Amino acid sequence: MQDSSEDLCEDAEGNAAGKNAETQDVDPCAQMGLRERKRRLTRLRIEDEATRLFLERSYTSVTLEDICSAADISRRTFFNYFDSKDHVALGVAPPPLTQDDLDKLENTPPAEDGSGQPLESRLFGLFLTRRAEQFRDCDGTVLDAQLAEEVARRRGLILERNSELALAKLSRFQDLRQRLGVAITQHLQKFPEQRRFSEAFTAAEEAFLIVASAISTLWASSTLNAQEKTPVVNPQRAYATSRALSSLHHNIAENVKPDDDRRGATAGRRQ
Repeated sequence: MQDSSEDLCEDAEGNAAGKNAETQDVDPCAQMGLRERKRRLTRLRIEDEATRLFLERSYTSVTLEDICSAADISRRTFFNYFDSKDHVALGVAPPPLTQDDLDKLENTPPAEDGSGQPLESRLFGLFLTRRAEQFRDCDGTVLDAQLAEEVARRRGLILERNSELALAKLSRFQDLRQRLGVAITQHLQKFPEQRRFSEAFTAAEEAFLIVASAISTLWASSTLNAQEKTPVVNPQRAYATSRALSSLHHNIAENVKPDDDRRGATAGRRQ
């Protein structure tokens, strides 16, 4: 049986050749090596078969064996691309921050950072950079845009029909949240001038709030993308989500006040 990944790439190259004669555009598929094309197409095939099965049956009734059989792959191959059933259902994993990223967040003095941004802004910008790199690494749209869009559409429906997946999506960030919490806590302890809420929170608590704000914004933005059934990473949409959440949080802070006794008790605990 001929490898379908070669057929798809050959089709993409053939279609692009005619367009390039007129537009001189560079075809992304033609720029990839054969191994990279096959890797992306294998991933897309797994996503196609898994999301189809989840909608034809139900998310809970489909097993990894069902997915592997439909995609004609081994379990080992599946785990080369996805680490769980909910990963292939959601198509989302935490941004792959490296140890070097964490070390820089912990140890780079504010003056040497050069961005002039608050710590949470630097963190969110790093999230978006790594997310974009992650998306480019597994992007199937350059090979089969119609199928990639269909997979995104199905994922939106799967999320609508299985509300527990939204919580699973957030819980996938727990390990990253913990690692970031350590790095940001140590940063605030090394550079205490960066602290802004020391009167109310410990360094670890302030670090938790910084990490939670960045991760929750990223989660909200990616969930909105899923609901819109789009496979595209959109930084502008992410920043718009951040601004909207900031406004909502500001309104809560300005209009929902604790009573004096509760406020006094909180202050007493922090002293």
